[in-house]
Amino acid sequence: SLPLYLFEDCAERNRKQIPYMSLVGNVRFSLEEVLRWELANSVSGVVPDVSPPAPDSAAIADEPKAPDRVPRWYEIASAIN
Repeated sequence: SLPLYLFEDCAERNRKQIPYMSLVGNVRFSLEEVLRWELANSVSGVVPDVSPPAPDSAAIADEPKAPDRVPRWYEIASAIN
């Protein structure tokens, strides 16, 4: 679940101290070491509840009911003519 740029950018890897190995110009990562790094450096957070407030029952009764089926363009054209 980590963003890809953390592994692609050398300056970002060094700034965040992500464990990696450089072998003949190729960058390699140990999954176990990256997992240890993530657990040691991540901050657990709580996802805020962004659900909309419950609608007022009076407001629901005033709203017009949506049609079961949307008319096609040719049905609208024939109703106008």
